[in-house]
Amino acid sequence: MRRAVLAVLGLVLLVVTGIGGGLAWWLRRDGPRPELLIQRADGNLALVAPDGQTRTLTSDSDGRLKLYAHPVPSPDGRGVAYVETVHGTNAVTSSLVVHRLRGERRTVFESVESRPFYLHWSPDGAQIAFLASDPDGMVLRSVNTVGRPVAQHVVLGDPSYFSWTPDGQRLLLHTGGSAPAGSLSVWSLGDTEPRKLAAEPALFQAPAWLDNGQVAVAAVPEGEGVALARLATDGTTQQQVASSDGGMIFLVAPDGGTIGYLTLSNGILGRLRLVGADGTGDREIAQGPVLTFLWSPDGKRIAYLTAADADDARPVAWRAQIGLRLTWNVHDLASGETRALGTFEPSDEFINVLPFFDQYAQSIRLWDTAGKRLVYADQEGVWTLDVDTGEARQAGEGVMGMWLER
Repeated sequence: MRRAVLAVLGLVLLVVTGIGGGLAWWLRRDGPRPELLIQRADGNLALVAPDGQTRTLTSDSDGRLKLYAHPVPSPDGRGVAYVETVHGTNAVTSSLVVHRLRGERRTVFESVESRPFYLHWSPDGAQIAFLASDPDGMVLRSVNTVGRPVAQHVVLGDPSYFSWTPDGQRLLLHTGGSAPAGSLSVWSLGDTEPRKLAAEPALFQAPAWLDNGQVAVAAVPEGEGVALARLATDGTTQQQVASSDGGMIFLVAPDGGTIGYLTLSNGILGRLRLVGADGTGDREIAQGPVLTFLWSPDGKRIAYLTAADADDARPVAWRAQIGLRLTWNVHDLASGETRALGTFEPSDEFINVLPFFDQYAQSIRLWDTAGKRLVYADQEGVWTLDVDTGEARQAGEGVMGMWLER
């Protein structure tokens, strides 16, 4: 009798959640823990274990009337947040879903007017900040993942970039582009509106934090150029650590000791440089044009992408995306050696991430936790690349992949 009841409950779960035939495999506590999350072309999501086993996380998308998109693993790798879109007879409903790999699937935000498209977990996993297209424009909200979900309005504005403090209590906001239209501000959980900072933004995208959330990093105007600056809690400049003629896009190393940045001039991405967070040791590591770069989790390596065609130097966001070929390069900070690895033709979904890599680098991981492999998607599927051997292995069919653990 007990077995019969369990069988019925299992069937109900399959029907309600659309998980598919692999549910029992994931619920076993001694089962293999997945390491990769894959977005498939049909609008479903899949999980891949270290031994290559693949199981569906969702299976009921038809790619048209229902689909799952914008997936982001939780900080502990034990859950995934994604957007479920259902095209009904009279309305299109968008839902932000939190899906625990060995537990429940629950909706934390639902709307027929708002369309979430970028999700970012707080480091403690208690909140998800998300950007959405609303009738009034682009809106940033945050919703709790524990208890009864309540979505909080953070800020209205386009473009919108942001960064969580390590404790998950505050957001550093860069909204509206560069000054005078744009602004820098800080929003704390429960605030009715952000607190504007004294500094004005120059040409850059995603801000960042240093010193456990006590120092902000942003690009600010400096004469006719731009300075990468450390900002105090009120937004006043503590120190200028690097400069550029036009603008810059930057990423702070995992240990906070070094900042990598790309120079930007006349809309063209330029050279990749490194500078200490204290302003020392500014040096060039790639002449460019570099399209995107990513710190390894241990901060010992930087992976960066260049166009395979030397004369194709325009920014990815402004280029015709058909036939684009990219080359992975990996720079070792200790030895100073740079190695060119595989060349590939990226999927459209992978291309769409690249212009905003400084924001996506804060929410998803393309390096594995050991700093040994990269994941990417091309026209044939999702692949992992061993940065030591240069060997690429196909992880599965899909248009975008990311590591579960961050």
